Amino acid sequence: MLDNLQARVEPLIYKYFGLDDVVVALIEDSSDVYWPSATPETPSKDIETLRATTPSRLEKFSSKLCSVLNNWTTLGLPKGGKPKYYFVAEYSSLRSGLCLVTLKRGTHKEHPKQSVLRDTDLALMRLAKSSVTENGAFTYLRTIIHSTPEAIYILRPDLYGQWTRSAALNIADVIYGSIMTSNTKSIK
Repeated sequence: MLDNLQARVEPLIYKYFGLDDVVVALIEDSSDVYWPSATPETPSKDIETLRATTPSRLEKFSSKLCSVLNNWTTLGLPKGGKPKYYFVAEYSSLRSGLCLVTLKRGTHKEHPKQSVLRDTDLALMRLAKSSVTENGAFTYLRTIIHSTPEAIYILRPDLYGQWTRSAALNIADVIYGSIMTSNTKSIK
């Protein structure tokens, strides 16, 4: 009953304070995912950020990522210019403990779809394995963002903390920064 009341009241509070969807995502991810993971009740408690992600979580990540990128790329669009939209062509949880999201660009927005494993996925998994850094008992896999003329591939560990809406904001910043940097280099 309390959860139901909270679910009805929170949107009203967000609206009252004029919070946009980006701030709401940061608040909800912080309270629902990051804070409980940073302060587990017991050492044996399941840690939210370390759980495997789910297709619905990947879809939320993908939707937020595309929403932010599409908003940012239309900011400098000349009057009458036709926007190109980023959309997630597909997303998948791979057998290797990794998730892959594939972005494409087109003239209309499309809904992401779950995909099946392909040869490119296997190549990206090999690339990910080669980018692992080990330091004592710790193993680090860096986020891999690979761009081709046809698509942008995002490969990260299959851990929910890597695929929240807040994480999508960080990835959008990296991608947009790379786009702006490459545009500046091509102008010079």
